[in-house]
Amino acid sequence: MFVKGTLANKLIKEDCEFDLEGMVEPTFYNFGDGNVKIDNAKVEPEVSFSAGATGVIMTNKVNIKFEEGSRKELRCFYVSLIEQC
Repeated sequence: MFVKGTLANKLIKEDCEFDLEGMVEPTFYNFGDGNVKIDNAKVEPEVSFSAGATGVIMTNKVNIKFEEGSRKELRCFYVSLIEQC
């Protein structure tokens, strides 16, 4: 069985509880100039962080906290499902 999906992304520019609901293989990339903590895992500038597993549809939220005084630019790339084939 195959499913159709599209590559999507969301920009995060402030501390938050980020909802992963419905995302497949969410991967965060830190485009900012300071560290970001994603559920207490430190993600340095120009580094990615995988927050999912292959083929799993996520249903939870993650805590995002930016380093004080840094440029805040975190992007979450993920697959958005369209339909099953």
